[in-house]
Amino acid sequence: MLDLHISAIGMVSSVGFDARTSCASIRAGISRPNEYSYYSQLDYATQDMEPIIVHQMQGVTEGYYFLGLWLKLAKLCMKDLFSNNNLPDKKDALFWQRTGIIAAIPNMDDDRYLGQAGISVDYLKQDYLAKLVQYFGIPILEKNLRLSSYGSSGALAAMNVASDMMNCGDIDRAIVLSVDSYINQASLEWLQNHNRLKTADNTTGLCPGEAGCCFMLESTSSLLQRAGDSLAKIERIEMGMEKQSILNDEPISGEMMKDALAKILTDFSESSPLKATIISDLNGENWKALQFSNARTANRALSDASPLIIPAASIGDVGVSVGAACICLATQVFARQYNSLKKVIITTSSEYGHVGIARLSDEI
Repeated sequence: MLDLHISAIGMVSSVGFDARTSCASIRAGISRPNEYSYYSQLDYATQDMEPIIVHQMQGVTEGYYFLGLWLKLAKLCMKDLFSNNNLPDKKDALFWQRTGIIAAIPNMDDDRYLGQAGISVDYLKQDYLAKLVQYFGIPILEKNLRLSSYGSSGALAAMNVASDMMNCGDIDRAIVLSVDSYINQASLEWLQNHNRLKTADNTTGLCPGEAGCCFMLESTSSLLQRAGDSLAKIERIEMGMEKQSILNDEPISGEMMKDALAKILTDFSESSPLKATIISDLNGENWKALQFSNARTANRALSDASPLIIPAASIGDVGVSVGAACICLATQVFARQYNSLKKVIITTSSEYGHVGIARLSDEI
């Protein structure tokens, strides 16, 4: 059992400019899709060029790309984190020097980022994380800045990195940061090249979205020391790597997700199953649906009566941001009492084969 708590959240999306509004909108089924006129696809039925549908933060992200976009989204969600949660003042050097930032980022080595492929980790730390620290004026030490590249499972992998740093005594807490956008020419072409975009001729594709999400991950001793509030407790995190990747046109069997979910459910059985709220990164693509359904079918220790929440239905596929978005949403499941259940299961999987599953509880 992990000794980790979520003590603060921050989020911006196409349905809200703070975490609580975004989560409430997702819960209510609100969405704000719009046509993206800068990228069109041929409708073979009508022979017309039709703009794709996206979930864009209109008036916020237009004209930004790569690091400029990351910084824009990161500043907005971290401002929400600092402003709307009970955190110590930024001048509290003792607190912030024992804090790290673990950023989940997209894979930089594929065609999506073209000229940025192979960019160095040190460069990203300096021009991304260090600039954020400088912008907010918080005395977080450079040695406590980390990057995590595990696709949609990046935020969950980042929690493991933070946990390791805490266990080594490097930090007492960490901000897990995750921003991403598929709404740019290079990303849309990359998605289309792999037949992943939702179009008139591909109804099982994804709708591109964008979001910035972050949360504070903190140990029990740190929380007690500063009399902080726990929004949710992290009970277990399981990571895995499928042998197949859809980027290589390989059908994903879902074996690793099935195994990871089985480990998450170790304390339960078919005769005494866990009934929990499930928050999944399902996005409309067949491979994710098959992977998820195979894992659920194979693990009877998870009750069939568990309700399912899919953020992509409201904000589209937000890429790497989805794991942190699920974490933010999980805290609001407990805070707003969406139901009477005391646990949340989060499932994520990436196109590269990464799998991440977490179990959270409000039983502090």
